[in-house]
Amino acid sequence: MDHIDRHPSSFFPHIEVPYICDHLPACTGAEFVSWAGLRDWRLRTENQSLEQFAAQLQARLYFGLLSAFVGEDIPRGKILRQSTIDPKLQVLGSLKVQDQLRAWEERFREHRDKKLTEVSNVLFLAYEVMNRFVLAYLLEHDQRKVKDQRDEASERNLFTETSYAVIFAIDVLIDMLEATLNTFPYRLGIKDGRRCCLVGNVSAFRDPIAVTGRCKSLAWRLQPTSTEWYCLLSLPPVGQRLDHQKYCTEQTCFHHGKKTPTLHREDCEAGASCRYLSPDDDMVQRCILEDKIPLISCTRGQNGHLRIETVEGSLRSEYTAISHVWAGGLGNEVENSLPECQLEYLMSIVEGLPRTRMRSFKEGLGSSWRESADNIAEVVDTLISRWRKPRFLFWIDTLCIPVAKGKPNETEVAVYKSRAIASMAQLYAGAKNVLVLDPELQSIPSSLIQDNKKFLVSFIKSSAWMGRSWTLQEGALAENLFYRLEDRSVQIGELSSRVINLPTVRMLDFDSEKLKKHSYWKYWLPSKFSDVWNGLINRSTGQPKDVPAIFAAMVNLSADEILGVGQQSSEISTGNVEMVQEMQMKAIIRAQAKIPLQIFYQHGFNRNGAWSPQLPGSRLKNTSINEFYGTLQVTEEGLLLKEGAPWDTFALVAEGLPLLDRYILQLQDTAVMYRIHSEPVKQAALKSEPHSSNSLFILSKLCCVDSPMCQGARFSIMQRKEKRITLKFDAALAWAYVPLGEEVDAIDGKCEELLQFWQDTDFEALIDVGKSSCITTLAPLFHDNHRCPTSLHSTANLPW
Repeated sequence: MDHIDRHPSSFFPHIEVPYICDHLPACTGAEFVSWAGLRDWRLRTENQSLEQFAAQLQARLYFGLLSAFVGEDIPRGKILRQSTIDPKLQVLGSLKVQDQLRAWEERFREHRDKKLTEVSNVLFLAYEVMNRFVLAYLLEHDQRKVKDQRDEASERNLFTETSYAVIFAIDVLIDMLEATLNTFPYRLGIKDGRRCCLVGNVSAFRDPIAVTGRCKSLAWRLQPTSTEWYCLLSLPPVGQRLDHQKYCTEQTCFHHGKKTPTLHREDCEAGASCRYLSPDDDMVQRCILEDKIPLISCTRGQNGHLRIETVEGSLRSEYTAISHVWAGGLGNEVENSLPECQLEYLMSIVEGLPRTRMRSFKEGLGSSWRESADNIAEVVDTLISRWRKPRFLFWIDTLCIPVAKGKPNETEVAVYKSRAIASMAQLYAGAKNVLVLDPELQSIPSSLIQDNKKFLVSFIKSSAWMGRSWTLQEGALAENLFYRLEDRSVQIGELSSRVINLPTVRMLDFDSEKLKKHSYWKYWLPSKFSDVWNGLINRSTGQPKDVPAIFAAMVNLSADEILGVGQQSSEISTGNVEMVQEMQMKAIIRAQAKIPLQIFYQHGFNRNGAWSPQLPGSRLKNTSINEFYGTLQVTEEGLLLKEGAPWDTFALVAEGLPLLDRYILQLQDTAVMYRIHSEPVKQAALKSEPHSSNSLFILSKLCCVDSPMCQGARFSIMQRKEKRITLKFDAALAWAYVPLGEEVDAIDGKCEELLQFWQDTDFEALIDVGKSSCITTLAPLFHDNHRCPTSLHSTANLPW
């Protein structure tokens, strides 16, 4: 793994991957394709040790895969080198692998497009072996370790056990092959949905992160490639050392959601006598009431004390919006105030931000710049202001969102608070700069990143700021987004923002339709809906009821209206948050033109046999979604399936099949069998709803996040005409091919492939998702030019 950039201050030693398959015959490229294509992957692993398993994988899935990819059999000696630790030991040289891949690119530069399909198929075979075979073996091996904690094998991991390093290197090789293709999905940081995250599922790769003082839940939240994880493991510990062993789990970090009390600066000389300063509460409330923005200005008085002033601002004002997590100690649950030392710090870093261009956003907020220039007085004021000392204004929720808890007029203040929260999308979109304050990032001296943006990106990805839901909106809507380090504020580019899973840093300028005119972008660029979904799936929040507002604002809808959906419905019992959020999610979906088919593959979206879409978040095991794997047109009748990717998605029809949790299906007149794990459907629901005995399975070769299986969904066929089929959602499911030669206890049903689904362009499938009178069509938050706020109102009741 010589080619991976590692931080020079890494706690871990560099891993040299030994050559351990010298006793096994060479695997040619053709042999790899034959072995992987037949799905005969067993390798007699029943009584095979981890060491034997790793050696066979290195022979087939490292050397064999590389030969198949480049189209010629590469002698093993060409990619081996001597170890720098033990000269007698031969190890894999990934820099030599890079040389082979560059030579392949040079040979096929003129015919690259023709070769892309061939090598993409080879990569897909590697995905399948890693997903269905290697991951399954490692998960079973993990379970054995858990059963016997006394076994010294339970302490083995990537850095202590050769076999794990060998398997990890295979996954890194696959990363290298993807990078060689250099196609748009990988440039955008979009991971191939057909590939499982090895690191997120296997403890031997995941757990070493704890040594660096970071939480092991990072592997689950980030779903990183092995190359990204190796770079992240090399980052030195920074900031305060937190105990991640006591309360954190494999999927959630306790400290990210913890509300730390308001803290003083570590260098505060005043100590306990440091004053708390507050804004003008009346001014803050008046600004909120009049749809203005309360802004803060800090100046020094003649006595040397800091003075805080509340200023009435608007989207035309030049201000900096502060984006922070409460774990950093800048929150205050009791009152709108901060210590003087913290305000001095905020004032200094806001004043020290690099100069940025005027926002084009402001030109669309009512009148254009040319119209404003007609007002001579305004032009003169603008010119004069350039000669004056600039006034630095900032907005931070701790001071500018009223605190209602425990106040005598709590109900009244709560109204202001709710209104302020609903307008936060416009507020962050209108800011000249958005400044990110994260406790870990603020402890990093700029010398530690050594002008290498890859290290900075890794630090940002692992920060608490990237783990919270509200901060997604605050970062994605920013025109100029700065991250505060210990000694300076820095920006990263839009491509780097996508790599850290932060949607385009100018969300309001995002125009997918223009970009999709390019053939590459047409298939791979996510919509706003997908971008927001993928950004939220593994983030956490202390206020789940706020997530609908975040989602709505980022797809150009009114957060206020979304929060009102379902609240007054007689269909929903008081306090049933899940049902309210289901209605809110359906309202967001109803406002889209298209949504990805993958939304039906999400587990937990089934209540009493009906489709019940939930908002994404860390509480559910959501998977990322992309329109490339099939889209659904949103119509008043329901969701219409007309497009798909036939090489990745297919449909099966089975007759007389009961609703089971687990079963085996066999494709008619073939030896192909499918193992199905379905979400359970309550039998009580089946009695109240008419159920067809004919079932349709839509299956995609897309990975589940927590098992070596693929995603799909089961539907009941309610009506079938010549050119249209009407479906009712039953359950999400996971599926896998039954390997050839494997014995099964029983076949639960026969099925046939519905080829008409993809071959007939006029054929349609309508998914009926039920009726609901309280879902409304929503007006956009911004005009078509994506800039100007509008008055908001519901326009119609919908049939679903």
